[in-house]
Amino acid sequence: MTTLKSSSKINSKFTPRGLLHDAFVIDAKILLDRKLTHVDTQNLEIVCHKNHITIKKSTDEYINVIGSSKSFSDVFGVTFTQFESEDKTQMFHSHTNDITIPSQLNFISDILGFNNMPCARPYFVKCEDNTRVPLASFTPLQLAKLYKFPTPYNGKGQTIGIIELGGGYLTSDLTKYFQALGLTATPKIVSVSVDGGTNNPYDPSGASLEVVLDIEVAGAIANASTIVVYFAPNTFKGFYDAISKAINDTKNKPSIISISWGAPESYWSVSTLNSYNSLFATAARRGINVFCAAGDNGSTDGVVDSYQHVDFPSSSPNVIACGGTKLVSDGTTITSETVWNNNNGQATGGGFSSLFNKPTYQNGISSIQSKRGVPDVAGNADPVTGYNILMNNTSYVVGGTSAVAPLWAGLTARLNQSKGASIGFANPGLYTKKPCTDITVGNNGAYTAAVGWDACTGLGSPNGLTVSGLTTRVDVHANTDTSTNINVHDDVAPSKPQSGHSKKHSNKVHNTHKIQSSYSKMQVNVPSVHSLHKKK
Repeated sequence: MTTLKSSSKINSKFTPRGLLHDAFVIDAKILLDRKLTHVDTQNLEIVCHKNHITIKKSTDEYINVIGSSKSFSDVFGVTFTQFESEDKTQMFHSHTNDITIPSQLNFISDILGFNNMPCARPYFVKCEDNTRVPLASFTPLQLAKLYKFPTPYNGKGQTIGIIELGGGYLTSDLTKYFQALGLTATPKIVSVSVDGGTNNPYDPSGASLEVVLDIEVAGAIANASTIVVYFAPNTFKGFYDAISKAINDTKNKPSIISISWGAPESYWSVSTLNSYNSLFATAARRGINVFCAAGDNGSTDGVVDSYQHVDFPSSSPNVIACGGTKLVSDGTTITSETVWNNNNGQATGGGFSSLFNKPTYQNGISSIQSKRGVPDVAGNADPVTGYNILMNNTSYVVGGTSAVAPLWAGLTARLNQSKGASIGFANPGLYTKKPCTDITVGNNGAYTAAVGWDACTGLGSPNGLTVSGLTTRVDVHANTDTSTNINVHDDVAPSKPQSGHSKKHSNKVHNTHKIQSSYSKMQVNVPSVHSLHKKK
């Protein structure tokens, strides 16, 4: 038998409720590490037919299959268990032992769908959740002016994709919001369903505030653009499929993608991290910029242990990771901008990956040793100096790094418009030309701001007077080959707080690898579906 190993973890607040019924139907995605040969295809068809598994769709990258839990158990040696959410309103399932890949199916690199639990949370924070009175609040247009975003561009002809794993929007809210801003043009909003996900503005989880925040920030800055919102279930498979759909959407063709959802890197399986990173590498090669929130829980990313952690997908070397600042203005200019840290557990994420190697574009930064440094850029994120948002005809002041991703997405739409084409993967140009305002005051826990790049705010916040230089494309070949960016280890080791860099991994070569049980290592507390969306 050939096997793979990974280390997805289940929220310990989920309660096991017995074995999953043998007849329970599971919709899974098999990811491939190579194009199948004729023999591979025959082997797959024989295994599926023998075990009553139906092949729904087959491509060079993946195969969608459907079958009973018993069928998958028989093929991959897994045991499926039911789990109940903390509030006892939802049931989920996951395998509770390692997945073993039969030797005749050794082309499988990952399997998504065996675990349908929530995999990510949105990174927004309402000011009222801080029990603090806003020091100031801004519309996205006010921030664009303070950051001197290039004018007269408005994103005309550009398409921004937004990934959402819950919630929804009311068209009436968006219409009223954009009208109140006095926009001469308003963005076209398109909703795309992925794996059954839908625009659900009445989602009780609270995720709708994330959806509205993303659309209103990106849409105000790139007000003549098209914004395509990809709604998917909050699962590893749903998240993957939403990103894949956006990257490969031949109808809407977004050149920019904003992602405000994530989870600690240590929560993800190695195989799934590699699978997602391959998607992001495809986006980078195609000149699609993916902006990801770096997290709202400081240098630990909310993980309770003795280590520092970064958030994924922002830790992928093929995305632009967005950290957070606290911005103070006199109304016309920025008077101060520091690292966002409310000293209550809420602070910008940032640190060093435990899996991804230091990408070529970070080679000139001595403070980054061997692993990918996060974030790349930053922007206003403190809820006390947050964004004015409208949802359900009610005004909110909202912060979090989830506001920074659509902020940069909107800016990039203006840059693409000014160039008449995609600026290409932004990170090489960002690190070469350094068109940001350096943030040198503050910390996010273990890491302190400094001159130049740091693990709090990266290269800094956008400076529209110099960021236009990104329209001159910089070579990106060094970062789009995922094999040069990843060390495949048995587990994602956390980072040591005393060193500020990743814990070294063993160089031991194992004769077998396993896709490890999602249940066996319940070390990371990822909130249940109903607690994902509010920070107390």
